[in-house]
Amino acid sequence: QKYFPGEYEIIQNGVDTQRFNPKNTPIEKFMDGKKNILFVGRLEDRKGLNLLLDVLPITASEIPNIRLIVVGDGPNKYAYQQQAEAIVKATGAEICFEGAVSAEQLPSYYKTADVFSSPAPYGESQGIVNLEAQASGVPPVCGDNPGYRTSVKSGVDGILVNPKDTQNYSNWLKIV
Repeated sequence: QKYFPGEYEIIQNGVDTQRFNPKNTPIEKFMDGKKNILFVGRLEDRKGLNLLLDVLPITASEIPNIRLIVVGDGPNKYAYQQQAEAIVKATGAEICFEGAVSAEQLPSYYKTADVFSSPAPYGESQGIVNLEAQASGVPPVCGDNPGYRTSVKSGVDGILVNPKDTQNYSNWLKIV
């Protein structure tokens, strides 16, 4: 508006529902009866994987047959893998770091998930990953930040949580 005065309407981003939809084929190696939690994102603090890893022991204590599937790469990968090793050792939960996956494979990862979680506490614009999960028929449990509030109505098409409130965050991961 500063440079071009007028009235504006914000049009949200969308996702290709031909590509992301409930009819996609899940990844066979993960279809063994375990509850699959999916994280998709850059492995850096802003995306909040560390917060999901913090809550996983609480969730695993009540759902022993749980698996976290991590899709993405980034500067904190090694630190997150170290944190994950300690969690696996303490709880028996399974944590799989899949790295960056191809655009063709990504819809199958969503289809494999029972719940999607993107706990980013700040710095998100809209959350395309949440829209991809929704289009795939997977409920998102995500950080309650201004950007995610534009794509997720808590209690309607996903859940917004304070990812630093580990007990509440864990409760929603277990319910979904």
